[in-house]
Amino acid sequence: LQRLPSRGQIQGSGQTPISLSHTWTMLEKEFSGGERLKEIKEQSEAGLQDIMAYHSLLKKIRGPILGTSDKVPGIIGQFLGAPVWEPCGLKKKSDCFLALNRVVMRDGMIMAAPEGKGKGKGKGKGKGKGGDGPVRINKWLPVALHPVSAEILAELKTTFDTAIQVAASCSVEPISFEGPGPVVLWMD
Repeated sequence: LQRLPSRGQIQGSGQTPISLSHTWTMLEKEFSGGERLKEIKEQSEAGLQDIMAYHSLLKKIRGPILGTSDKVPGIIGQFLGAPVWEPCGLKKKSDCFLALNRVVMRDGMIMAAPEGKGKGKGKGKGKGKGGDGPVRINKWLPVALHPVSAEILAELKTTFDTAIQVAASCSVEPISFEGPGPVVLWMD
């Protein structure tokens, strides 16, 4: 966060006040509301609990019995038919654990299947193109060790506001005037 409003980082990076403002709007939309933050916290706690269950098994049983990867599931994994972390509700990608979460896709809408053939029929993204309301689907997501909170959002808002002001000041060239006297500046 310290680098985001830095003039040296913004100049020449392609970040504009509009792009920064859009990024903040998307973050605010995704994480707004106490209910959403509560849901994220519950998902994080459940994922961490699953990881701790797996690690407690790992502490008690080591070596070829427990297994080390998807390709080498170990004796217990062969008996279960899956690596040990899967019954714990996890999926492992490299060294990162993923937990199954229920998420709303595309502003709560899932695109309907195309009805006919031909150019422009049944295509498109956006509201009103899909189902009747918010539809939740299962998606494997990384487990958040520190989930988003109201305090983090407040700090992000302050940082983005500062970055937007700095980016706006970087995009305007300084104006030099010749001679003393009042100046009328008309920006259209």
